[in-house]
Amino acid sequence: MFYRHHCGRPAQVCPASRLAANQGFTLLEIMVILLVMGLVSAIALPGWVAFQQNLVLAKSQDQAFLMMRQAQQEATRNRERWQASFREVNGTVQAAVHPIRTLPAQAQWQPLSSQVAIDPTRTTLLRSQGVYRVQFNHKGNVNGQLGRLTLMRQDGSRMRRCVVVSTLLGALRKNIERSSRDRTCSPARLTP
Repeated sequence: MFYRHHCGRPAQVCPASRLAANQGFTLLEIMVILLVMGLVSAIALPGWVAFQQNLVLAKSQDQAFLMMRQAQQEATRNRERWQASFREVNGTVQAAVHPIRTLPAQAQWQPLSSQVAIDPTRTTLLRSQGVYRVQFNHKGNVNGQLGRLTLMRQDGSRMRRCVVVSTLLGALRKNIERSSRDRTCSPARLTP
C-alpha cells in the first residue's frame, strides 16, 4: 500500500513501511528523556519535601496561636482566668484551652502534629509538671508571665516557628527562625 507523503521531493509516493520507520522515538531518545526527568526530580524533590514539612510546622504554629487567642477570648467572655496549655505526649505536641480551675490532666487535649516538637531550649512559657502554659485574666491580659512557645520539626531541621506573648496586655505574635544565626525565636529576643 502506498501513501502520498513527502519523502524528500514534492509529490513523491513513499511505501508504508518507510513511513512507519520514521514515526516514534528511538530507544536512545527515550533514555535521554528519562535521564533528564530523573535529574530534574533529584534536584527538585528535596526542596519539595522541605516545603511540605515547613507547611506542617506553619500549620502547627497557627494552631498554637489560635489556641492562645481562644483562651484569651474565653477569659474575657466568661470573666474568669483561662489558660492555653501545651505538652508533648509520645512525640506528639498537644494543646488544650481551659479555665485555670480545670487541671491540665482533666482538660480536652488536641494534637497539633506528630511531625512537630516543642523546643525546650527556646520555649520560655511557664512550665509545670511537663505542661507549658500561658494564662489570661478576665480582661484578656496576661496573668503574670510573658514568654514564647517555640516549635521545631522533629527531623532536626534548624527551622523554628514560635508564638510570642509579648506584652502584659496580651499581645500575641508569630515569628519564624530560619537558621542558627537567626535568633528570632531565641529567649534573648523577648520583645519586638
